[in-house]
Amino acid sequence: MHKILKSFVIGLLMFPSVAVFAQSACNSDQLVIKVQGRYFSENDFNIHIDENPTVADILGDRGPYAVDVIGDGAKSPDEIVNYTLTGSRLLLTGLDTGSVTMEVTDSQGFSLRLRMHVNSLAEFVLPRQEFSIGGASLDGGKTFEERVDFGDQLALMSHLCPYADQIGNVVDILAVLRTQTQDGASTWYYVTGKNRFALWDTRLATLKPYLENFPLAENYTLTLFEGAANRTGRISFYIGFQNESGLVFNEIPETIIVEE
Repeated sequence: MHKILKSFVIGLLMFPSVAVFAQSACNSDQLVIKVQGRYFSENDFNIHIDENPTVADILGDRGPYAVDVIGDGAKSPDEIVNYTLTGSRLLLTGLDTGSVTMEVTDSQGFSLRLRMHVNSLAEFVLPRQEFSIGGASLDGGKTFEERVDFGDQLALMSHLCPYADQIGNVVDILAVLRTQTQDGASTWYYVTGKNRFALWDTRLATLKPYLENFPLAENYTLTLFEGAANRTGRISFYIGFQNESGLVFNEIPETIIVEE
């Protein structure tokens, strides 16, 4: 366990802060597609596929579903990917380098369009779980913003999205936040509840959980902060959980820019 936690901290300190824009929670009542551990409920045009074959699960129990695949112009769709739809599971095989747009339509006529960039087979890597979807919200968690203005009333929120086989596991929830000023100075905090921050020296012995002995639920929202944006610069936060089986976390943080 100590080695796993050490790897978590190394990832926090060294992985570059890449902005991730997520617009909605994983919610069983809406059309949601899970691809390589990431949940999509809004059109997205920058999905990189790096596992062959890849399984895309359609969530929400709104079948039967229809799928339409459009090529990138240079190649026909079947030169880039083959797909088989069985119930709500979409199996992508025969992947070759290129881009396709895949549109899934449910029985109520709602559609979700995802543009997938298929990496070179030589660059395939194991996918990592996106444990949560979140960021800075101005509307109570319905949508999330990459940029906000100083003084905006907002909430830093995260919707947990565990896998089906993780639901019910008793875990400790971890939340770590970093602020960066315009001159690059960074400060780390761990979060133990809404608006409850403590300076963190990045040592494992001082990292305390947001929640202890928490049974993972299919839908649960953490609020790290609620109030007026009171500093400019970059805010990044990571969400994860740990138990005796190990640690799962968002290696790429949710990132927000607060502008003057």
